[in-house]
Amino acid sequence: MIVRCQHKALAAQIINSLKMLIPRGCFRPIYYSAEYMDAWRCNFLGLPLGVTLPAHVVSSPLHVQLLVTSQLAETQAADPESLMSDLEIALTSIRSVPERVPTVMTKIERAILNPSLSDSVLESFCVSLKEEWMNKVKVVFKFSRSGSRSVEDTHSLLGVLGAHEADKQVLKFWMTGLSSHYKSHVLSAPMSQCLGNEGVS
Repeated sequence: MIVRCQHKALAAQIINSLKMLIPRGCFRPIYYSAEYMDAWRCNFLGLPLGVTLPAHVVSSPLHVQLLVTSQLAETQAADPESLMSDLEIALTSIRSVPERVPTVMTKIERAILNPSLSDSVLESFCVSLKEEWMNKVKVVFKFSRSGSRSVEDTHSLLGVLGAHEADKQVLKFWMTGLSSHYKSHVLSAPMSQCLGNEGVS
């Protein structure tokens, strides 16, 4: 995610607001840089509007640009109310919108659009939802490390977890948020012991 914005403080606020959508371990930001930084350095990047992106980034479906423009002066960028009333936001990507959106994102979108939920309730909901799906991620990670599995086995597991084909990329990405300690535990422990110890994180 590349946030292109002329205000450093605003770019940081936007990136931090997106943080609530993914597990903490998956969040690798560079809040504002004078030049493009490769994806291996960060997955959220704030850039000034005038920075030229490499051709391979512009043509890649793995990059999404969030263009944020405002008429405010740099000295006004610390005032949240002024910022939000003067923003123009455009999202661009060459990736097409999938026919079926991942379950976790659908639930988050519904919660955000629900006017009866306060900000604090919405935040609590997102935290609980992430915990629920990180537990699914742990099961999939253990499953994938327990030997050769057929496509049918994988589909059966997803069904038991309440996930579908569109959720596979989310589960795969969220695996990067698992701690090194947890992964080491899974890889070193006998499978019977590992499956019986869900409390390790």
